[in-house]
Amino acid sequence: MATKWGIYSAGKICHDFVDSVMSMKTTDHQFVAVGARKLTDAQAFAKLFDIPKAYGSYEELAKDPDVQVVYIGTVNSQHLPAAKLMLENGKHILMEKPLTINTKQNEELFALAKSKKLFAMEALWSRFLPSYEFAFQELAKGTIGDVLHVTANLGFPNADVIRVATKELGGGTVLDVGVYAINIVEQVFGGEVPEK
Repeated sequence: MATKWGIYSAGKICHDFVDSVMSMKTTDHQFVAVGARKLTDAQAFAKLFDIPKAYGSYEELAKDPDVQVVYIGTVNSQHLPAAKLMLENGKHILMEKPLTINTKQNEELFALAKSKKLFAMEALWSRFLPSYEFAFQELAKGTIGDVLHVTANLGFPNADVIRVATKELGGGTVLDVGVYAINIVEQVFGGEVPEK
């Protein structure tokens, strides 16, 4: 039986997510609804991906009994309110990175998910790349020995991208692209916390 997905927002990252899942040509996932701030945006998204239901509000998406899990791809500053709305309505969530904009919000989100017995996960796509899987298998085998230092860089021109450049939207280098470099270091060291 397919997992029934709802999509929270009709922006570029949601397009990318749905397109990626659909490109896998699997019957394990079914997109049943999309919600956006404007009905016309949701309808255009639904038409593009042949999704049966389009909602002009996120509340309608949250109330849809056919939706089991919601992919949340809105701007960073809206992640916690979006997650809370979905969790409070019994929906599991997969949230685009960063999960939220600070530790306090992360703790609030996970406490709510736990209290509702619902799944909540950050969608950091790089963790699922075959190249990462290969690298971490080799690390686990000890192929390169003990890792003592990691240098991780990621950069591309994005200063003109409003969501990235606007602090009020949860933008900034650490939350938007820095998480990729931080994640790779965290994975290499297995979650070990630095002493200094």
